[in-house]
Amino acid sequence: MSHMKMKSAQPVIENPAPVPGVSVTPALNPSTILTIDELAARLKVTRRVVYGLTRTRSQNPVPFFRVGKVLRFVWSEVSVWIEDQSRKAE
Repeated sequence: MSHMKMKSAQPVIENPAPVPGVSVTPALNPSTILTIDELAARLKVTRRVVYGLTRTRSQNPVPFFRVGKVLRFVWSEVSVWIEDQSRKAE
């Protein structure tokens, strides 16, 4: 007789339910994460303008996340935000 213990099968969650306001970016490329200075340079605006765009009281704030107290931006999410802004202006 074998005394090996059988591992119990763990449930596999194939597609977890989306959480409102939270986006999941699979295999995020670190080179697409921007600092506030890098984003300001790409948008050709000042840091102050970018900070203003992140304010929650803004109509449609630019997407960002925090690393401690520092703001970071995912370029693909900002690109979608820019396209959305362009559509609203039409």
